[in-house]
Amino acid sequence: MRRYHHIGIPTTEAKPGETHLKHLKVFVVSHEKSEFGVEWMRFEVDAAVPDLVRHVPHVAFEVADLASELAGREILIPPNSPSDGVRVAFIVENGAPIELLEFTDPNHPGRRRQSKMRVRSPKTKSLRELGQADQGCDISRYFTNRGKMMGTIQRVNVILDWACWKNSTGPQEI
Repeated sequence: MRRYHHIGIPTTEAKPGETHLKHLKVFVVSHEKSEFGVEWMRFEVDAAVPDLVRHVPHVAFEVADLASELAGREILIPPNSPSDGVRVAFIVENGAPIELLEFTDPNHPGRRRQSKMRVRSPKTKSLRELGQADQGCDISRYFTNRGKMMGTIQRVNVILDWACWKNSTGPQEI
């Protein structure tokens, strides 16, 4: 199971509500404090973080089995536990960092319960509007719009809309 969790954006500016994780040398604004699930990260100069994570936004997914998800992948940051009840690792997917989170505590406060996010381009219909919500979704067919390829933002919005719909009924495999 992979379930969208948050997007992490590195910054060099202090943000309101930062928490300093001294052992990691990073300041973080939790995705839970953001209406859109954005985690802000500001690193100390000597933080032991790869440049890719320090400078490129990442997408994070909750996974059921971190070890199996890492098999055969390019590991950027090996598995570690930034806090009790959660293990994380970063991989590289087509040049971008991806964070994988495994919650060892099912009641961990960082677990995503239900997405608050509803992101959609005005030109992109939701899967519910397309009447596909109850039929098991093959989102690849929604990547075209009247025979033309959708722009990247529209494709991302379709994926996020689909992920939000899947998450609204609890954990689902994607």
